[in-house]
Amino acid sequence: DILKAMGGLDYFSRSQGSKAMKPHYTRGEIAQKIKTTLPSELQRILREVGDIANLTGFSAFLVGGIVRDLLLNNKNLDVDIVIEGDAVEFAAILVEKLGGKIRAHQKFGTAVVILPSGFRIDFASARAEFYEKPAVLPQVEPTSIKQDLARRDFTINAMAISLNTKDYGKLLDYFNGQRDLRYGRIRILHNLSFIEDPTRIFRAARFEQRLGFRMETETEELLRKAIDMDLIEQLSGSRVRDELMLILSEEKPYRILKRLSDLGALKIAGIGTAINEEIKQLFRKVDDAISELDFNFPAGIQRRLVYLAVILKDMKKKAIVSWCERMKLRKTETARLLEMACEVPKVINEFNKAARLKNSRVYELLQPMSPEALVFAHAVSANLKVQKIIHLYLSRLRGTKVSVNGRNLQRMGFPPSPIYNIILRGLLIAKLDGKVGTLEDEERFVIEHFGQFRTNSAG
Repeated sequence: DILKAMGGLDYFSRSQGSKAMKPHYTRGEIAQKIKTTLPSELQRILREVGDIANLTGFSAFLVGGIVRDLLLNNKNLDVDIVIEGDAVEFAAILVEKLGGKIRAHQKFGTAVVILPSGFRIDFASARAEFYEKPAVLPQVEPTSIKQDLARRDFTINAMAISLNTKDYGKLLDYFNGQRDLRYGRIRILHNLSFIEDPTRIFRAARFEQRLGFRMETETEELLRKAIDMDLIEQLSGSRVRDELMLILSEEKPYRILKRLSDLGALKIAGIGTAINEEIKQLFRKVDDAISELDFNFPAGIQRRLVYLAVILKDMKKKAIVSWCERMKLRKTETARLLEMACEVPKVINEFNKAARLKNSRVYELLQPMSPEALVFAHAVSANLKVQKIIHLYLSRLRGTKVSVNGRNLQRMGFPPSPIYNIILRGLLIAKLDGKVGTLEDEERFVIEHFGQFRTNSAG
């Protein structure tokens, strides 16, 4: 009601009063796109959803990004289905028939289904949203598919495809999303869209740059007004964080960040770093470093964290901690960002200054580092020497193991005690520096350097 009062009658003029444009695609053409674009297993699942909807009296619709990308012939396996009726009940019926697992949220009318084939489907009851004030999460209530689509962020994301058998493939486009797709435009559905939900500021730039589109004139004007109103500051840190992480997970995040920076949105989000050519080149170097090093890390590298460290690297430690707290980053993420921004420069400085470093010192400096920190060091160092040292560590030093163990030490006359750790650590250093090679070399080294700790002369 507050937003309706702020916007006047024009608030709903773009949504409730809109008529669906004449479909550019026929049902048969949409069905063919589904057949040629989506995996056969997913096609079968969508048909099953349609059959169940027909038999149970529900109406089921494929919605959101997967519809947009289907029309653009882009791959997308994020399956969102809206049900006119109880989506949780519908999801349970589907799992009963096809198997799999369901995680339901009755309060929100949503359910996540993981089928035996591994496909994940998100179900939601068709709902309308009402905002009590700007930048807060909305109140929701059940409604029709048309009203559900009317609450979405942009016209290109506000289309649906009917899955019911009787009209499978019918495209619902009440807000001219097809037209905006053809002309490459990002357009909001009503003039208070960015005020209702300022996270749409981030999403507008993300879709614009990902798809190679442009915001239509009025949409950009309203977006700029929302930024000038400092609405981003009213968002919770976690919501801003989620949007930034989605941006940093994109294939080309620099362009999105540059656009947001030019609009003034990043500064309000607490990022004062200039998104310039230097950042662009460092992002490229991060990509190159990951390409070179990722085979060393089977568990993978969190690329988006490395990008974020590049953005935050010139901030003071206290400012980074404060920003991470505001964004509600996990403690492990904060620790890795601090490692990259604060500790890596110290290591790079030591590598650059030393004429020659022992292998054991290289190991001591790099062994505690996360994969992200090693990638970051490789990317931000301007000295080829540092990159060579990182390659040396990963290819030769990281896997160094000693042959002597606790049983050997006990056999040699050393009683079990904390001295074992000291002996094995000294032995590892000796092996890294080439002072020992074989098991016999290691045992001889232990006797020579730690023999005073033996209780007898065994072995």
